[in-house]
Amino acid sequence: MKIPAFIKHLVAFTDTASSRYALGGIKCTSRDGVASVAATDGRVLTCVHWKDEDGPDMDVIVDAKQLTSPPAAAFKTDHSGKGGVTFDGKAVYHGKSSLALDPIEGRFPRIEDIFPSPDFVNGYLSITLSPSILRKVCDLAASASSGYQTPHVTLWIKDDQSAVLADTMSPEGGHTVRMAIMPISREIGSKTFPSRPGAVTRKPATPSPEPAHEDAAEDDPAPAPVPEMMDATQLAAAIAEPDGHDWSVALPPIG
Repeated sequence: MKIPAFIKHLVAFTDTASSRYALGGIKCTSRDGVASVAATDGRVLTCVHWKDEDGPDMDVIVDAKQLTSPPAAAFKTDHSGKGGVTFDGKAVYHGKSSLALDPIEGRFPRIEDIFPSPDFVNGYLSITLSPSILRKVCDLAASASSGYQTPHVTLWIKDDQSAVLADTMSPEGGHTVRMAIMPISREIGSKTFPSRPGAVTRKPATPSPEPAHEDAAEDDPAPAPVPEMMDATQLAAAIAEPDGHDWSVALPPIG
C-alpha cells in the first residue's frame, strides 16, 4: 500500500504508554484493492480508507513511530504518482531505503461495527467546520480549562445553518469563555457519513442465534465495545494478547 503523507498525524491518536498493547500501533489493512490505516487510544478511533492497488493483501498492526519514520520529503510523489512511501506488510520503502517493522500482537475493536452505515445515521446533525479554526478553539479551551482534572470544551449545535457555540470555564479567576464558530458551506462538506470505499451499504444485522455448542462462542468472539464506552478493564480485555496474558499496565480513566 502507498502510505499517505498525513499518516504522521495518526500517531496523536495512539496510546504510546506501552508497546505491548495494540493501541500503541497503527492497524494497516489491504484487501480487494482497498487500503486502510486506523489508530485509537480508547477514546478516539480514527480510520482512513482509500483505493489502492499497490502491494499485497495484509491485516497487521505495526509500531506507529516506525511506520511514520520516513522524512516528510519521502512522502512526496511526482505528477505521475510515482515515488512516496509504500508498505508491504513487513517493511516500509522509500527511494532506495527500507525499514523492517515490528508487528504488534493484539486486536482492535471491529471498526465497521463502530461506524454506522451511511443510511442509518439517525439523530445526527451534519455541520462542516474549518479544521484550522476548530484547532484554535480547542487550543484556547485546553489552555483556559487546564486547571481542571480534565480540560474540556462543550459544543452547542442548533442546526446546519446556525453558528456552532462553544464554551469552557477557567477554575482560576472564574473566567467564562464563549465562542461562536461559523460553519463552512455544505457544498464542501459531506452530505452523508461516508462508508469505506468499495463497501456495500447494509441494514443493521439482526441478532444472531445462540451458538449450538459451547465451542462456537470461542470461534466467534463478541466485538469489542465502542471505545468511548470502555472502562479500563474492558479496554485491557479488548486489546489483550491472544494468550490472555494480563500485562497489568495502568490505563488512564475513560471519559
